[in-house]
Amino acid sequence: MKRLTRTEKRLPGTRSKNQIATIQRMLERKSSLYADKIAYSIRKNDLSVSSLTFREVFTLFTQFSAHLMSLGLKRREHVAIVGENSPQWAISYFAVIWAGAIAVPLDARARTEHIKQVLALSDSRFLIASAGFTEALSNTGAVERIIPIDKALEVQSHTEKTVPAEKLEPEDIADIVFTSGTTGNPKGVMLSHASIMSNLETLYSAFPITEKDTAFSILPIHHVYERIGGILLSFYCGQRVFFSRSIKPREMLSDLKVARPTVWLNTPLILERLLQRIEQNKAKNFLTRALPSGLFGKMAKKRLGLDRLRIIVSGGAALSEPASEGLEKYEFPLLQGYGMSETAAVISANPFSKPKNTSGGMVLENSEVEIRDVDSEGIGEICVKGQSVMKGYYKNPGATKEILSDDGWLRTGDLGYFDHEGYLYITGRKKSVIVTKGGKNISPEEIEEKLTPLETVEEAIVFSPDDERIQAVIFPEAEGISKKLGQFPQHGDDQRIWDILKGEISELNRRLEPHKRISHFAVAREELPKTTTRKVKRYLFRDMDISKTTKFIQPPEDK
Repeated sequence: MKRLTRTEKRLPGTRSKNQIATIQRMLERKSSLYADKIAYSIRKNDLSVSSLTFREVFTLFTQFSAHLMSLGLKRREHVAIVGENSPQWAISYFAVIWAGAIAVPLDARARTEHIKQVLALSDSRFLIASAGFTEALSNTGAVERIIPIDKALEVQSHTEKTVPAEKLEPEDIADIVFTSGTTGNPKGVMLSHASIMSNLETLYSAFPITEKDTAFSILPIHHVYERIGGILLSFYCGQRVFFSRSIKPREMLSDLKVARPTVWLNTPLILERLLQRIEQNKAKNFLTRALPSGLFGKMAKKRLGLDRLRIIVSGGAALSEPASEGLEKYEFPLLQGYGMSETAAVISANPFSKPKNTSGGMVLENSEVEIRDVDSEGIGEICVKGQSVMKGYYKNPGATKEILSDDGWLRTGDLGYFDHEGYLYITGRKKSVIVTKGGKNISPEEIEEKLTPLETVEEAIVFSPDDERIQAVIFPEAEGISKKLGQFPQHGDDQRIWDILKGEISELNRRLEPHKRISHFAVAREELPKTTTRKVKRYLFRDMDISKTTKFIQPPEDK
């Protein structure tokens, strides 16, 4: 019999749930409850901020919903939405749901051809789009009608539908969310109203977010993490959302100072760069180096506009242990969670009262988690069951069967284990595991987590072309390399850069078990290829042998 482990311990809740069955009903109740509170803010320019109350948002999305129905939109039809993070994106999403239709959020950072592919796969009838996409997709026949997203902010001639045109049931589909394609092929995750509301209610119960809080929206709004954990949870709690005008660092940091959020959803990539910036500033001179980390962290947060911050969440990928410890050292109120699109964003989260931020936290009370096929080290595949689990992949029964059993258990493809207090630790991806000829299991992510904290390494990916030799491709960190070179890297410095990294890897190898040591590495001249959610496209490296490619900087003997 194959071994498994499970825990009965759950993320503790402190507030009673509202027992709201659908997103429609939630929008109706919360618009009334928080009517005069500010729901959304965004800077119009460097001098002024535009805001909408919950009452105004309700008026806009009910009128826009009526407009969509006047164009012929019917219950359960699919409406795609693409655009930058903004109040009009959220209002468009709510309008689709209010009409009884199904939302298909699209990635605004994707190429036009990818968007056309998803529009076809999703059977979307209408597309609500920002200006750039309206121009690019018009006259292509991709959808029946394209509606400018800014229409969501116009007061329509239609009387708003103050009750939903089509009352939905909890098991009706709310969203079809297409995965980012780290495996190469997008799949449409079907999430029901019950799935999304179950997670919203559980998160509301567990975390002290109220109408006094302000969230800062910077992550891609089409992704379940930002849309459910940010936009929908904020509406549920009465929390104000301040939208960043841009993902460009300068504008984002400028908006952050104006927003002064109390809650900020984040990714490891942004948090690691934030930490790097703070540590570089601390190292600048003797006075800052002498300051206690907590005091310097307080000063840094004040400069960044984070002096009111109560919760900073890391999700979307695993945060490295050094980054987690660094943020805690500077007294950032960090909480790490774990989830996936197929579980409406969240499976587990760290409790506010007792976080262990090297873990993914404790399982939500609406879910069951088992660790299956456990090995000798107690690590196995994380499997989850519960109301948050998807209905399946849209028009893809084969892919659905691979991941979802008939009795409702979802195989995440992630490896992990529980500690004695019920905290879930994620160690890597099952598909990524390298099984050596000697029977040893190696998680590439474990080695990557030791590479990326190095001063000279910006990012790295580890793989094996033959399940024996451990190889890595590294994109160097410019400032760290500059320190070692004594100057900013110049054309012709390739060999010196490779030699610097060789020394770092040789030192790391001495600390690794023999079967985990990196035998070959190469240096990338540009960032590693990623999905728009900033995950490295691991499948591109799966069968690569760096000793037989000319794409990267290598030692002369390996070229």
